[in-house]
Amino acid sequence: MEAKFDWYQTTIQESVDPTKHFDAQLASIRAALLAEFDMADFVPAHGKNGYTHGAKVMRGTNTLATLSWGGQPGINVWSTSDNAPRLHRAIVALRCEHEPTRIDSAMDWSEPGLFDVIAQRLIDFAKDKRLAIRQDGDWVRGQGRSLYVGSLDSPVYVIWYEKGWEQK
Repeated sequence: MEAKFDWYQTTIQESVDPTKHFDAQLASIRAALLAEFDMADFVPAHGKNGYTHGAKVMRGTNTLATLSWGGQPGINVWSTSDNAPRLHRAIVALRCEHEPTRIDSAMDWSEPGLFDVIAQRLIDFAKDKRLAIRQDGDWVRGQGRSLYVGSLDSPVYVIWYEKGWEQK
């Protein structure tokens, strides 16, 4: 079983080299993303999270990656699900200075009763460590359940959910 990126977000530092203009840096990022995401387009979009400009890498109506820049330092880029590892590969290929701002990892298991066993262990751990616990879904009937341990402000936040139920 191998963990994979489920969300990858990083801020690429703007070049301090006076010979590299910002537009050239953005063009190299665009080229790397379009090389990784074949048959995709780079389309204008609104900036997010306080950034003034934005773009998306899209294939048809599917957003593969989102970029934001201007108004604050760096170029912020993110992607989710199956596109997150591909975004990571494109950023690494650029060999540029960047600072990940959010990384979610995921592992998928399929075993009868496993959700209940792991959920109980996580609940016991959270109680012992005095961590926040939140439960969503129908815990009485055992359908569509999600367990959240920790807080969004924490460096580590665990979400345990029934993926098979989600995909129905």
